[in-house]
Amino acid sequence: MARGIGPITTFLSYINELIALLETYGIVVKAFADVVTMHVKIVNDVNLLQLQHAVDSLLGWAEEWQLSISTDKCCVINIGQLLLLTELMMMKEALPNVNSDLGINVTRCLSPSDYVCDITAKAHKVTCFTYPWMFCFS
Repeated sequence: MARGIGPITTFLSYINELIALLETYGIVVKAFADVVTMHVKIVNDVNLLQLQHAVDSLLGWAEEWQLSISTDKCCVINIGQLLLLTELMMMKEALPNVNSDLGINVTRCLSPSDYVCDITAKAHKVTCFTYPWMFCFS
């Protein structure tokens, strides 16, 4: 039986290298499948510059390995009371500020109330559609 480096092993070596590279900038990196998130607490311009260098390093890494980055899926989420006024750039375009990640709405104060109201309303709509004989009020 032949042994060698398979596609999963190759992918894991790519991702592990990327994580190690980004962590050199003081960035907390989380990876799941082909999704990579970078987290950093921004308290001053140095932290913002640190994050921008990490984004630039990500682009350099992708170019070196001839991989594409889905820039339309890249964004910035502000959590906390301090608003990020300066934009992060990727491929000469500003990354959009959003308030949801993987379908979950994230408020600046991390309160789950908006999210709970949203999923409750969706569940109510599904229930009314599935069981029309029930009393459903919109």
